[in-house]
Amino acid sequence: GADLRDVVSEALSSNPDVAEARNQWRARREEVRRAEGGFLPSVDLNAGIGYESTDSPSTRARDGGSNELTRRELGLTVRQMLFDGWGTRSEVERQQARTDSAAARLLAVGEATALRVTEAYVDLLRFGELYAISEESLAIHRRIEDQIRLRSEAGVGRRADYDQVRSRVALAEWGGFVFANLD
Repeated sequence: GADLRDVVSEALSSNPDVAEARNQWRARREEVRRAEGGFLPSVDLNAGIGYESTDSPSTRARDGGSNELTRRELGLTVRQMLFDGWGTRSEVERQQARTDSAAARLLAVGEATALRVTEAYVDLLRFGELYAISEESLAIHRRIEDQIRLRSEAGVGRRADYDQVRSRVALAEWGGFVFANLD
């Protein structure tokens, strides 16, 4: 069988509660990175082209009607935040606090999962030992039963002793049955 370390490791990597807490923590880390983006420069590019018609008193006076042309524009804007009243810094700190909270939750869920798995593992080992002890006890009771039966058949032992050992064998068989069927 697998040792405890392998069992706990497998449980932590496959447990859906741990996976959910891990994903929440990763998402919070990305929120911190996004908030830190407020410190970085931004570059915006915009472009446009299209038909434009202007009909106003000035175009009517100058051209005798509307003015039609093809509009083209291109713009590039570069911005760098210099000071925003500590808003970006506060947002980064807020998101970092959320990340720390998610990390603490991940740790708590992981520890609880590891504890449950460890308890189950120890119980399994304990029940295995108890089953082995009950099998050994049953074998001893059957040997004693055979000895008392032989004595009783030979007329040396009492029938009451044989009946008593039979009930003890039945009890030992029942104990073995219980341990063998624990799921």
